[in-house]
Amino acid sequence: MNGRQVPDRFAPDVERQFHESRVAGFSAINRNTFWSIAILLLLFAPWDAYVDPAHWQSAFKVRLIGAAVIVATGLIQQLPGMGHWLPLMAKLRLVISLVAATVAASTLDRGYGFAVAGVVS
Repeated sequence: MNGRQVPDRFAPDVERQFHESRVAGFSAINRNTFWSIAILLLLFAPWDAYVDPAHWQSAFKVRLIGAAVIVATGLIQQLPGMGHWLPLMAKLRLVISLVAATVAASTLDRGYGFAVAGVVS
């Protein structure tokens, strides 16, 4: 280098602009992915019915509740001024989808043996 030190941080105005552009970029990418996550969670219901015809309805109820919460987080993030919640909402959706798939699998006989694909997805 030419002997000048690089500052640890940029000017506050530049930091703010960068943060706002990142939130806007992530928001544009993630604006409607929550629908896909909810649909994917529900699409495993036919597999549940195939694996355990006697108990698939209880697994579907869990999946439906999980999908509803995922959609609710997506709709909340789209409210005006809620863009700063986007990273938290995305993480929350990941956790909700994993928990819903795992709990749905637990309601099935041998659900964990057959539902690994749903949990991994």
